[in-house]
Amino acid sequence: MRKRSAERPVKINWRKYAILAASFLTITTLWGLASLSLGESIFGALLPSPTTVLIAVFNILEGRGVIIGGSAMYHVSLTLLRLGFGLALGMIIGTVLGLAASRGRLERLFDWPIIIGMSLPTLIIVLMFIAWFHAEDIAAVFAVAAATTPYVTVNIRDGAKSIDRGIIEMGHIYGANRKLMTWDIFIPNLTPYLFSAARYAFSLSWKVVTLAEAFGFSGGIGFAVYYNFWMFNQDLMLAWIVIFFM
Repeated sequence: MRKRSAERPVKINWRKYAILAASFLTITTLWGLASLSLGESIFGALLPSPTTVLIAVFNILEGRGVIIGGSAMYHVSLTLLRLGFGLALGMIIGTVLGLAASRGRLERLFDWPIIIGMSLPTLIIVLMFIAWFHAEDIAAVFAVAAATTPYVTVNIRDGAKSIDRGIIEMGHIYGANRKLMTWDIFIPNLTPYLFSAARYAFSLSWKVVTLAEAFGFSGGIGFAVYYNFWMFNQDLMLAWIVIFFM
């Protein structure tokens, strides 16, 4: 018997990491130069240096630079919970509406609501739900769901409409049941559109939930950024933004 050839070693894409490192160094250098050129005001540096912000990040994570109301993990977890429930709700509603809108008779019925939902400013959506539900977690959840639902609906609708009708008719001819049609035709064709919708909805959810926390809540990353903005703590404000991206 012939011996199996040795497995090839996994090649590390050093070029990719080098580009990432170069991008990081470029941004950090430009940030540092901008901090030096802008100077200071009566409240401190107009743009704190990367070193100052990094120290502030470690202070927050260690509990020394945290605002009143809990640890850094407490504020991060609040934001993640609100985002998670709102995103899940928006994905579920958007998927159902998208499948319904893909039917010829119902497509026109959903056109105007979708256009209005996509063109409505995020700030208006947030303020409406805070006015209706006050500073409750449900307000942020519903605001995220309302902002993401139109985009999910459009993606799922387009995905459902792109399925080849010939394949569906062939499945009916060969007697494929609904379960087989769902798992072998509809879901594989809708999966790329579903992931695309989820990716965009996820990025939009961060903006909505942090904006809601800044305007009407007493906890979360958005509240922490907004609080330090009004306290003129530029280093802590930027530190919370860095934590947001982490």
